[in-house]
Formats: sequence, structure tokens, C-alpha cells
Amino acid sequence: MQQQVYIELNQLALEFQRARKSCSNKYPQDIWRQAIFLAKKLSVEEVSEVLHIAPAYLYKKIKDLTSNTKPIRFIEAVSQPSTDSSSIVISIETSVGQMKIEGVTDDSLRILMSEFFRGGSSCSR
Repeated sequence: MQQQVYIELNQLALEFQRARKSCSNKYPQDIWRQAIFLAKKLSVEEVSEVLHIAPAYLYKKIKDLTSNTKPIRFIEAVSQPSTDSSSIVISIETSVGQMKIEGVTDDSLRILMSEFFRGGSSCSR
């Protein structure tokens, strides 16, 4: 059985090699899934070495493709006229729950988002 795993690993290495030579910058999901399957039978380091990829990258793919968490789904961004024309309402829903932010002004939201995406805010760490 172990011999069959190495045969599959070598076949997968050929698929990775073909994918590298193609014009696409991404490897197909099915070969990543096969690499993860083989890494469970062997080791991440061994599979990575044969496939000529960094072990850290394979670990990341294992985490990404086997994670049970669902992505955050954006629900609504409604611009409603009010007495304070710069007031904003933000609603976010995940599989765990919902969050609603109200009363943020255009200017304060711009500053908050700018700091968050720059990594300058403690909430982005």
C-alpha cells in the first residue's frame, strides 16, 4: 500500500509540473486536494519536497481547504436619507451571528477603514 502512495505522489508531481508550465498562475483545486490527501498519509514535508513547493504553503492550503468556517457574507449597505446626511449603517452576518454598526459618520468610517487596512489600528492585529 505504501508503494501505491508513492506512485500517486509521483503522478501528482507530474500534474504540478504540467500546471507550472501552463499559463495559469494557480494550481487547480483538485491537485491541491490530492496533495493534502497524500500529506495525511505521508508528511507535509515529504509531499512538499516531491512537489517542489514550500511546506508552509502546503500547510496554508491544508488550513484553507479543510477549514469548516464559512466566509463572512455582506448583507446590506443602505444609504438612507436622514437628518444627519453623513450617518452610515453597516450590517454583517456570519454563520455564528450578526453585527450591525449604526451612526458612524462618513469621515469617521473613512479614518477607521484607512487605519484598519494600513494595519495601524489595534483591531487589525
